[in-house]
Amino acid sequence: MRERARSLSGSAFVFFTTLLIHGIPLQGGPILAGDGILYASLADRVMRGDWSGVLDSSRLLWTKAIFIALVASAKSVAPAGWPILIVAMNIICSAVTATLIVSFVRRATGSAAAAGVAFLFYVTSFDVYFWNWFVMTDSLYTLLATAAFILTADPIVAGKRPRSILPLASCLLLTALTRPPGAALIFPAVLGAVAFWPRREVHEGPDRQRRLLWLIVLLVMAGAVLLRTYIVRDPDRWPSDWIKPKIVQFALGEKAGEVVAGQPSTYVVPPTTYMDHFELQASRFVRFFQFLTPEFSRRHNLMNALYFVPLYALGLFAIAGAIRTNDRKRRDLVLLLLLWVAALAYYHALTVLTWRYRAPLMPELIILAACGADALRSTIASRRAVTIESVP
Repeated sequence: MRERARSLSGSAFVFFTTLLIHGIPLQGGPILAGDGILYASLADRVMRGDWSGVLDSSRLLWTKAIFIALVASAKSVAPAGWPILIVAMNIICSAVTATLIVSFVRRATGSAAAAGVAFLFYVTSFDVYFWNWFVMTDSLYTLLATAAFILTADPIVAGKRPRSILPLASCLLLTALTRPPGAALIFPAVLGAVAFWPRREVHEGPDRQRRLLWLIVLLVMAGAVLLRTYIVRDPDRWPSDWIKPKIVQFALGEKAGEVVAGQPSTYVVPPTTYMDHFELQASRFVRFFQFLTPEFSRRHNLMNALYFVPLYALGLFAIAGAIRTNDRKRRDLVLLLLLWVAALAYYHALTVLTWRYRAPLMPELIILAACGADALRSTIASRRAVTIESVP
């Protein structure tokens, strides 16, 4: 009972502290720009009973139906001040996300220090904080995607299968109806459940089955790259109007040599051969994790370096620790984190990439860093114990 009370008080501290820090106004208040203007327009139509714009499958706008419905609800409640309601919802979503992350890290590592590391990385993440103040899907999508990850990872940490997959399936559905990459999360969630969840029955050769599974995954990914490149080279090869505008958008970006949209320093010579396309997509995958660029100010680059260098360094410690450890749960958790991050980076490598799209993956990168902090703590403690034992 005392432990539960301590956990609840810790969760309350994380929630309200994040609410306070992420509630500091950015540029004077809510920002309505870019996609937010489109959502506001579609919400006006929804309020008139016209859902045709939202259900437009050619542009996949139905994948943002939940957020557009929330904007319509905010407009009906506060016609003049609705952007403030949306930003308030975003900040609350961010605080709930922080609470989920810290609670999960505490369960996964059993370390209050690792949970503290996760909390510090989250509340100081400018990527997360910045997009809370836009009338966009980022904060809600990040919350739902993080919940989907934790529902996938919890059985690994607990060492037992869930009673039902309904919570995970429902969360994935909501995520897919909030933002297009939400549908892509089905892949790492299903693969993670098949590969890492404890089995009801012990079968012979589980490692051999896993190797076969990973081989199939690699073949499917390679096939997706080939098919995608074949169509993007000539969008008229796509036989339907469904998602045709998106394919044309991807083709125009690719033919311009676009790697990170809006970042000219990342652009390459427009591809002409299949190999050129593959190299561009590989570059897009790698640059998904980039945090320094000439387009940023010196202060922005410095802030990013101070944040991402320790974040990525601790992530490497987590990977090294997973390789060395005999703890199957920790190894599988790190593998799931890498699978989750790689799947989304791969998705954006094949579609379109801006560094805004990295923000919803910050929770998984932070959890990985927290695992690295725990591995580093364990290593230091072990070496200290050996040193003490060796003293005569």
